[in-house]
Amino acid sequence: MDRQTAPIPEDAKEELCAGEALHLWDHLTYRNDNIEMTQTFIALAKDSDFKLFLERDV
Repeated sequence: MDRQTAPIPEDAKEELCAGEALHLWDHLTYRNDNIEMTQTFIALAKDSDFKLFLERDV
């Protein structure tokens, strides 16, 4: 199953309001931005202990 196009069950009765969608979008973009920033730090890190610490949390 593709992560970006997960199917919606036909019997789904839940609705998503704009505020909830915004809240989810905020959390996902915050998470993805932090993952990208951590990966950049890993690529640039010279200290092996610090690099190991960063890699452990990604």
